[in-house]
Amino acid sequence: MNLTIIGSGYVGLTTGTCFLRKWATTSSVWTITRKKIRTLQSGSIPIYEPKLEELVKKNVAVGRLEFSPSIADSIAESEVIFIAVPTPPNTDGSVDLTYIEKVAREIAQVLQPEMGYKVIVDKSTVPVKTGEKVRQTIKRYAGTDVQFDIVSNPEFLREGCAVDDLLHPDRIVIGANSERAMDVIKRVYQPIHAPILETDVNSAELIKHAANSFLALKNFLHQRRRQGLRKNGSGRGTGGGRHRHGQANLPPLPQRGTGLRGLLLPEGRQSLHQHQPHAGHSWRTSCATASSLTEGTSSLRPTSGPLDLSTIPWAGPPLKKPDRCRE
Repeated sequence: MNLTIIGSGYVGLTTGTCFLRKWATTSSVWTITRKKIRTLQSGSIPIYEPKLEELVKKNVAVGRLEFSPSIADSIAESEVIFIAVPTPPNTDGSVDLTYIEKVAREIAQVLQPEMGYKVIVDKSTVPVKTGEKVRQTIKRYAGTDVQFDIVSNPEFLREGCAVDDLLHPDRIVIGANSERAMDVIKRVYQPIHAPILETDVNSAELIKHAANSFLALKNFLHQRRRQGLRKNGSGRGTGGGRHRHGQANLPPLPQRGTGLRGLLLPEGRQSLHQHQPHAGHSWRTSCATASSLTEGTSSLRPTSGPLDLSTIPWAGPPLKKPDRCRE
């Protein structure tokens, strides 16, 4: 099966590379700059992720992993197209869907009836009903009689463990509004032995935000435990997954620091808060819980006197470029 991954960031690069290890015939990863293409083709990656660079070098060397500034050729030969582009926050906390909209238009301009049926999968973290907007955009700009479906397949990757999390997940969430699309994506994940949650597109998009809010709540419980609630089981009883939302993602209490811990928690909380007027529901509990986690930063105080810089640790260095630091 040939796959196209649109986006060469953390999610796109990990997804496109790991799929090759299990089942894909070829994987084409689209990126925007030729400089980045040259870097990736040389086997270097712009992020730190254990095992990923080795897999990239191996698959580039044998010609199974390709990087291209154009999506036209790869889309024509691929049955499944994954969208994994950035969704940065706007100043008001809402999600900037500029990249999603641009990619949807470019896909629409490439699709032709003779290419056959395509499944377009959104792996980016997006507001609920984004899948509907992508479908409308493609229908508006594509030619007549083009066959495609939209699927939401959210990622639950931890920085530093992304390769293992993708190849050995706790669960796989597939949101599709047609049996045909659902069957195609289940075939994509067939070599992975993990529970599959089948749902519709909107529900899958909401699951991602709900999972982030749940992770924020577990961080909140960690702080409460540090304040003395260590023996009542409040933290131990909330969630039992091994990976991103389980105990594996919560360090021992003595190592716990301040602020949020997770890939997109601040954006997820802000996006959820912005979405609630449109959804007709209130997310006050999850938003307030996530917001309260940043209160611990007030405990940082400047010190007086000379500093021994050799004993000062750097707490939480980013695994991405510096502008991806979190609050």
